[in-house]
Amino acid sequence: MYIFGTLYRYLYQNWGYRYINFGIVKMGFIALDKTIVYFLMFLILRTLFNFFWRKKGTTIKRELTFDLFMFYLIFILFFTVFRQVYWPWQITLDFHRPLSEVNWVPFVQTIKMTNGITKVALIYNFLGNIVLFMPIGFLLCAIRKKPHHKVMAFFAGFCLSLFIEISQFLLHSGQTDVDDLIFNSVGMVIGLMIYHLLFERKKKKRRRR
Repeated sequence: MYIFGTLYRYLYQNWGYRYINFGIVKMGFIALDKTIVYFLMFLILRTLFNFFWRKKGTTIKRELTFDLFMFYLIFILFFTVFRQVYWPWQITLDFHRPLSEVNWVPFVQTIKMTNGITKVALIYNFLGNIVLFMPIGFLLCAIRKKPHHKVMAFFAGFCLSLFIEISQFLLHSGQTDVDDLIFNSVGMVIGLMIYHLLFERKKKKRRRR
């Protein structure tokens, strides 16, 4: 870790031995560390792009929303897919991995986790996958303010979730599970609903008045 290495080591030395699933915390720190580095590179390229080819009508609010979305997208990819690599040239794909290792039957693994030693894995698999994709649905709606934007946002989010599952399979960076697709989709729907309640519903009330 380039940025959070010292902080993580301090937390691990003081609290790591108390928790069986402290590895999830480590994954979060590593992903955030990578995210900041790559997001800074993205901001440099984005600034150059806006300087030379910025479209008319682009507001600061819209630009900040897009930057926030990109930050969160980078974090998700490092947290779920590129856990074991830092730079692109370190990526190796395994195209010979048997498809039998994929869990095609819904909720089988989730039910098995209910009998585990701790409930952390169950919470991470169920609630974690839902919460992780809630901002995706929200931010995609905020960026694409056009007719049928909710349908497009859900489709884009579903494709992202599918990409993550396929990449995890090829990179051996996680269990490829149909449950993740289901829970991610639920998270996106909740994110879309939150956006609707916070913004679109208020606009409709204002128009009625």
